[in-house]
Amino acid sequence: MPFQLTPLKLVAGKNFGEVAHTLHDAMRLALLSTIKFEGDSTSSGMFTDLWAFMSPKGKRVMCVLGEQEDENGKVLHIRGDDKQLLLCLVGTMTSRYAFISALKPGLRPLHQEIFN
Repeated sequence: MPFQLTPLKLVAGKNFGEVAHTLHDAMRLALLSTIKFEGDSTSSGMFTDLWAFMSPKGKRVMCVLGEQEDENGKVLHIRGDDKQLLLCLVGTMTSRYAFISALKPGLRPLHQEIFN
């Protein structure tokens, strides 16, 4: 997967506008897309959750949630085969909040640039 976003730092808190509005369909899709995974430790923390998605045209997106030991935070890594698909998923702050809320309710992204 040639396209990768800058890892999104996640924190606990309410969603965009301090109101939690996650569509149930999005949450069901995220649940169906979860890959069963026991977790894997790394030198800086642990990867705890994995998701894989495919668009109707066969473009793929993979998400990996890592927990960092040194910063006590969570980081979401997102890769895909199509830059436009990544922009559709998390290209705006509103879509980022909705995407992360569907994957992990109760977490929200810190405001940051997502493309290097």
